[in-house]
Amino acid sequence: MKSVNAYEIFKSSILFYLLLFCLLGFETANSSENKSIVFIVPTTHMDMDFTRPPSKSMDLYSDFIMQTIQILEKDKSLRYSIQIASAVKYFLEKYPEMEKRLASLVKKGRIEICANWSNPHWSELPDELMVREIAGAKWWIHDRFGVWSNIADNGELADPTPQLAQVLMSCGVPFFHSAKIMQFNNNDYKGLTGVFRYLALDGTSVLWDANFYNISKRYKIWENAEKKEVIEKVISIARTGNVSLLTAGSKKWDDGLPEFENLLNLVKYWNNDDRFRAHGKFRFATYKEYFEALLEELVVKDVPVWTGQTEHGELLYRWGWNKYRDRALFVNVMKDAETLASICELYGLMNYPRKKFEDLWLEMAYVSTHNWGKTDRKTREYFSIASQALKEAQEILHKCTELIAGATGGVVKINTLPLTRDDIQGIGWKKQTTKSSDNIKTPKVELENKYYKVKAKQGIGLIGIYDKKNKRELFRTQENGTILRIRSSYEEGMGAERTTIPKKILSREEGEISNKLLKMMDAEFKCEQISGDKNSLVLSGYTGTIKCEISVRLINDRIDISFETKGKYTAPKVTIDIPEILEKLLGELLDKGPMFFASVEFDMPDDACARVSIPFGSVNMPLSMPAIGDGTFFSDATAGVQSWYVAYNERWHVPLQSFVGARAATPYWLDMCDRENDFGIIWAQYAPYANMFRDGEKPTRFYKSLWRGISDGRLYLWSFKSHKGSWQEVNAARFAEEINHPVISSQGGKSTNIKIPEKESLLQIEPGNIVTTCFKKAHDGRGYILRLYESAGKSTLVSIKSSGPLSEMKFELTNIIENLRGEKISGPEIKIMMKPFEIKTLRLIP
Repeated sequence: MKSVNAYEIFKSSILFYLLLFCLLGFETANSSENKSIVFIVPTTHMDMDFTRPPSKSMDLYSDFIMQTIQILEKDKSLRYSIQIASAVKYFLEKYPEMEKRLASLVKKGRIEICANWSNPHWSELPDELMVREIAGAKWWIHDRFGVWSNIADNGELADPTPQLAQVLMSCGVPFFHSAKIMQFNNNDYKGLTGVFRYLALDGTSVLWDANFYNISKRYKIWENAEKKEVIEKVISIARTGNVSLLTAGSKKWDDGLPEFENLLNLVKYWNNDDRFRAHGKFRFATYKEYFEALLEELVVKDVPVWTGQTEHGELLYRWGWNKYRDRALFVNVMKDAETLASICELYGLMNYPRKKFEDLWLEMAYVSTHNWGKTDRKTREYFSIASQALKEAQEILHKCTELIAGATGGVVKINTLPLTRDDIQGIGWKKQTTKSSDNIKTPKVELENKYYKVKAKQGIGLIGIYDKKNKRELFRTQENGTILRIRSSYEEGMGAERTTIPKKILSREEGEISNKLLKMMDAEFKCEQISGDKNSLVLSGYTGTIKCEISVRLINDRIDISFETKGKYTAPKVTIDIPEILEKLLGELLDKGPMFFASVEFDMPDDACARVSIPFGSVNMPLSMPAIGDGTFFSDATAGVQSWYVAYNERWHVPLQSFVGARAATPYWLDMCDRENDFGIIWAQYAPYANMFRDGEKPTRFYKSLWRGISDGRLYLWSFKSHKGSWQEVNAARFAEEINHPVISSQGGKSTNIKIPEKESLLQIEPGNIVTTCFKKAHDGRGYILRLYESAGKSTLVSIKSSGPLSEMKFELTNIIENLRGEKISGPEIKIMMKPFEIKTLRLIP
């Protein structure tokens, strides 16, 4: 046996461990080098209507998608993210022969279609429109390509609202990307991250990346590709641990195709240069691939949690207000129409028009994209789509009411909400006997019932509403002597877009003349005539050159006040000499028309609490506007997101007015209550749009923007109600639902062979803090969908009683996109537990 030298053994061991160390070191070095990844997502942001009319934007986007398919088929390393699903629908209508090629890339994950139909300002959307914006996109993508998209994107200011996070998660969308807020990250707001968990009111959260919007534009990457400091700056902002996201659009961001050839060269250059390789491996990706990598990173590193509500859009986009008004009415009508169509199908009166309903929701989602109305004020594409969608929804609703009336054999009242009203139980109807009205309008200046006394004065308007039970006035008198002030103004816009003549091109004298002109054209509502009957007062008069009416109606413990225009806008006469330079500018100003707004001042302590609705919930409004960036801007739960958006408004657009420190997007209700909850007042709005403001100097005064521009026959309805206790105790959200979905009266329809009970109730839901947002046919046709949310911020045991055709159905817990099959519950009365501000979706199965 050969002997072994100890030295040789030692030498071999040393060589072995040295080799192992080198190998490990090499692997570690490679691992360290490749551990960090910089994801580059090529995408296109179409600024619909800002740069060109909507249809031309879609035409261009379709061409970009076509070119992208051809480019990606040649280079398998490339990816592409399509920001809005509606663009793909438009593309396939234009290029149907490309469907298979696009489907192949979508199924392979190389092209992603984001789960949002458009790029809306989310906080402006009513609850169900927000749902259909996401769920409709998810369904459409899945039905067409067989994949479920799990990323939502917004290439503009997203204007988040807290419950968006809960809606996204219930739709199977855990990831959200947005742009245009991170430019202040390293300047004014140090320490804020681009990645955070965005929190809903029920505690649900989505992972949000607020990536700065475009490396190709902001950092001029093409010109600075070799500058290490540029890429270091970019990565320092975009980095979360070992994962970075860079968005790559066109050089100008809006309406462009990513420069794929330049991007390919850059990535190759960066990956082969030691200076850049130290930052990690650069690779093309979709947002989905980036977020999945980010989730792995967050196993050991978490990110901040933010929440808050912001509003930026509707005041700015003055030309779109007719569209927004139609959108608000549409949502109310559609929810009622879906409920009645479900009733009609349950009784065999008609087939539920599921596809028609879903198409109409997508049409309204399409026109709800962020836009200025800049080009559309001439082409009126969005206007006509919104108007047509509303008209078709109204036709379906009318057909359903006639069918129900015909099947009962007479005049019928229909209650579309699952609660008892006018002696009609939830989601039900009752045959009525007709009564002739003896209400004859006569001149009068007072109106009274056992709850309130209303006073008006010729030449002024409403001067008082007295609460007889609590022995106090509800509102304070304002500067013009009224409690409801209606103004039109050229000088003051209510928000970012002010109607002013540019002073920088005018001399001092000309500027003084322009200011005088603007003030001359301002107007207050002037009451010229007052009449009424036993339940109402009507105040007729003018606001400037527009004939208007204010109507007040007492309905038990509720006060309804409506404001309606009775004629078309005409420009005011100008009686002073105008310098030539002002003539064109003044003409443009008169064409735009004035801003109209209303204001009320509650007779409450200055430190009274204000609660305002948001989609699927509510938040507190601040007493005054805090300094930008202090993280308490909107609600008691608000953090950095709100401040970012405020900062962006202040710097990117034009300065905001003093009272916009507390503005709410299209709220359905506002509640003012004293600190002890001894007394409060609810203000609910019918089909709200545009914004509501709390005055920065007078905390109990609120402004409601109405419209700007030429309007004819616009009706605004507000309902007020005084109460004891807090907004939770009085069920403020349900009160607003009742205002927005009044009992429907039908004068009868054609008699049908099918007869239904003269009185019926299908669903009764209690307690009062539970609000129903939809009752409709399921997307897959399997049963019906009922959606609820808890509105008072407290855990609640919910009772759902069913009868008629629904009594034999089973209830199954599902999600918003209806692809989850949960626990089944049966019986004429079921009970479920709901968390504070939770949204629940149930399927009713025959």
